[in-house]
Amino acid sequence: MKIDETDRKIIALLQDDARQSNAAIARDIGVSEATIRRRIRMLVDDGTLAIRAIPNPNKFGLNTSALIGIDVQPDQLEDTAKSLEGREEVQYLAVSTGRYDLICFILVHTLEDLRTFLESYLSKVPGIRKTETLVVLDVKKRGAGRIG
Repeated sequence: MKIDETDRKIIALLQDDARQSNAAIARDIGVSEATIRRRIRMLVDDGTLAIRAIPNPNKFGLNTSALIGIDVQPDQLEDTAKSLEGREEVQYLAVSTGRYDLICFILVHTLEDLRTFLESYLSKVPGIRKTETLVVLDVKKRGAGRIG
């Protein structure tokens, strides 16, 4: 699907406030509410846009987060990634270039939970050669940045 200027305006407005009505978006852009409804449905259906709530993890007691760089044996990259994908603690997982093959962001309740994750789980995942854990001290921005 080709994204045009109307789609970009819709996405920008939703990034500012995803709870606003289709009618409000239509008024701002100068098109019909039906057009907005149809375009949002198309953007969601083709995977261009996802509308989600982004909770503050601290409000749920998830006060400890860490970025983990993971060096993986090349022939086990996919299996290692699949094993991490299913973990509740893992919020973000990406294959990367450079020093680490995988970059992982995790959220847990306490430093002890982080230690348990690292020692009882991560250290036993087949294919992992080395990890580097960076504990996050303070989050300055949470959620998606503006695209488009």
